[in-house]
Amino acid sequence: MREKIIRVIEEKQIHGITFTIVETMYEFGTHYVLLTNGLPGFHSVDLERVQRYMNSI
Repeated sequence: MREKIIRVIEEKQIHGITFTIVETMYEFGTHYVLLTNGLPGFHSVDLERVQRYMNSI
């Protein structure tokens, strides 16, 4: 599966760790991915869900 980052939604740095929410395009549409120091982790088609997850960390 190929994904392409469309845009950066939000970025925060906490205790030296960079959390970034990006919107990506892939073969089935768009979704949002939480990157932790550039590594993909939590993802969802619901932006608010990803934002809540990032803020809960």
